[in-house]
Amino acid sequence: MPDFVRFLLCLFGLCILLLGVLLHWVARYFCRVKWISTYREILKRDGWAGLIRQAGWPVALGLFSFFLLKGLAWLALAYGGLEMLR
Repeated sequence: MPDFVRFLLCLFGLCILLLGVLLHWVARYFCRVKWISTYREILKRDGWAGLIRQAGWPVALGLFSFFLLKGLAWLALAYGGLEMLR
């Protein structure tokens, strides 16, 4: 494998690592925000039905979207890392 291609793969791997760290930091920051923490506690205690009952549909859809996008981003990072190793 040429050195330039190896360099590009290492650079790509470093970018994926930094993106993962940034995503983790952003997720931790948003989970510490007071109103999100309150809704997460309701979600843990009463489930999705309790969250919809107490906070309403917009909050439930917002939290669902947040966790969905967070999970998809981690899957994309893992897939990119596996593709880099092949």
